[in-house]
Amino acid sequence: MSGTVATAWTARTGLVTVAAVLLSVLAAMAAGLSDPWWAAITAWRVADTKAAVALVRGVHRVIGTLAGAAFGFFAFGLVTDMPLAQALLIFAAAAICTRQRFASTRWGYAWVMAGITTILVMVQGLQDPAGLFDFAEARVQEILCGVVVASAVVILLGGEGAGNLTGTAPAVPKTEGLDRVALLGGCAALGVIILWDIFDLPAVVQMAVGAVVVIDRDIIMLRRKGGQRLFGCLLGGLYGVLMTGIGVDSFVLWTTVLGAGVFLFSRSAMGGGPDAYVGFQGGFAVLTTLIVGDGPPATLVPIIERFAGNGIAVGLLVVLSFVLAHRDDPPPR
Repeated sequence: MSGTVATAWTARTGLVTVAAVLLSVLAAMAAGLSDPWWAAITAWRVADTKAAVALVRGVHRVIGTLAGAAFGFFAFGLVTDMPLAQALLIFAAAAICTRQRFASTRWGYAWVMAGITTILVMVQGLQDPAGLFDFAEARVQEILCGVVVASAVVILLGGEGAGNLTGTAPAVPKTEGLDRVALLGGCAALGVIILWDIFDLPAVVQMAVGAVVVIDRDIIMLRRKGGQRLFGCLLGGLYGVLMTGIGVDSFVLWTTVLGAGVFLFSRSAMGGGPDAYVGFQGGFAVLTTLIVGDGPPATLVPIIERFAGNGIAVGLLVVLSFVLAHRDDPPPR
C-alpha cells in the first residue's frame, strides 16, 4: 500500500465513519437513487481521520467519476452494434487509465475512478444500450451523494489525525514498467468482458471493478493485494451472510447491523499496518452484501454473486500477471 501513512484508530474514528456511511445511504434513499450502495462505498472510501485528506480524495473521486461517465457514454455511443470496436474501446480505456494512474503523482486516484467508471458505463452499454444515459447519471448522482455527505460528516465530526491518503501517487515514481502495467489493465478489463459473455457469469460489475483496483506496478504486491482482497471480501461477506441469516428485516436492525460492520472493519482499514487493505475490503464487502437495491438483501443470491464476481476478477488478474510477467520479476513468495 504505497503512499499510506499509518494512523492511530480510535472509537471516534470508527463512529465518524459509521455516521458518514449511514447518512450517505439514507440521503441516497431519500433522493430516490436506485443503488444506494454506491453512495455507501463512496463514503467508506472518502471518510478519513483528517478532513483535508477526505476532501482531496472526494475531489479526485468526483472528477474521475464525471470524466469516466461522460467519456464512457459518448464514446460507447459511437460504437453501438460494433462488437470489435466496443472491445477495443474497453481495452484502450482501461489501459490508458491504468497507465496514467501510476504515471500521475498528483491525480492518480482520479485516474483510478475514471477507469472504473468508464468501464462500468461501457459494460452497462453491452447489457442495456437504451438505458445507458440513466445508468451513467445514476452512478454520478450516487457517488456525488457519498462524497458530499461523507466530506460534511468528516469536517463536522472528524478529528485532526495524521490522515491516510492512498491511491494518489504511483507505487514507484519511475517511468519503467508503465507500458506493461497498462497492457495488464487493458487485458484484465477485456478478459472480464470475454468471460462474462461466454459463460454468462454473475456480477459483471464486481468483476470489472475487481479487475481494475487490484492492479499494482509491483507484481508481488499485485498478487498479495489480490489475496488480501479475497480474504477481506470473505470476512465481510461472511458477516453479511450471518446477519442476513439472522434476519435484518426491520429498518432499525438493518442500519444497526450495517453500522456495526462498518465500525468493526474500520479498525483495521484506518489503523494502518499490513492488514489495512484486508480491513478496507472487508468493509466494502459488508456494504455490497447488506445493501441490495434500496434496502437489505431478501436472499443470499446477491451476496454469493458479488463474492463470486470478485473472486473471478482477482483470479483472472493473477493469471494475467504470470502471463505478462517480465523475466526480471522476482519469483512469487
